[in-house]
Amino acid sequence: MAQAKGFIFYPEHVAVARRLLNDAEIGQLFLAVCDYAETGAIPDFQANTLVACFDLMRKAIDNNAQKYAETCARNRKNIEKRWKRQASTDEYDGIQSNTTVYGDVPPNTTYTNITEHNITEPNIKSCSVRAKRFTPPTIEEVRAYCAERGNCVDAQRFVDFYTANGWKVGKNSMKDWKAAVRTWERSDSQQKGGKSGVTDPYSGYSTI
Repeated sequence: MAQAKGFIFYPEHVAVARRLLNDAEIGQLFLAVCDYAETGAIPDFQANTLVACFDLMRKAIDNNAQKYAETCARNRKNIEKRWKRQASTDEYDGIQSNTTVYGDVPPNTTYTNITEHNITEPNIKSCSVRAKRFTPPTIEEVRAYCAERGNCVDAQRFVDFYTANGWKVGKNSMKDWKAAVRTWERSDSQQKGGKSGVTDPYSGYSTI
């Protein structure tokens, strides 16, 4: 049995001893309780009051020692179970069957050939694709792209227009400025062709 490294003098027990014993007997009781807690020795008291006080304190010491031993045993079993589980666990253990919820997966675990999600790379981290953050183009970039396409879109006017509205397409933030240039390009072509019912891409734009 695991042995506690100390014991408790409960105030109510001390109060009983002070009520029943004199100072000399309290000193004898104190030494006897210390000896019992350390070695288990039971004193041979002649006075019934000393015997009664000792028995009261002994029961408390025994109860606390039993609780301490049970706690130690329970902790020891939990540690043994944990070590056995870790010793017999591979990187896929701890994943519940028929579910997408993962639990108790060892850290730094990599997965291969997870066909459910069409993942074939050796490390699952490589499968996370983050959306590229939109960066407004410069006038030079727009002008170069317009020259590449051979259109007549005014790069300065294009950049000024979308800078003024916070680079929005309708109510949504712009994701591809080149696509917006192509829209302006088609709109310009339609207007030059004399088609009706075409929305002016510059509508709502005022030169500052």
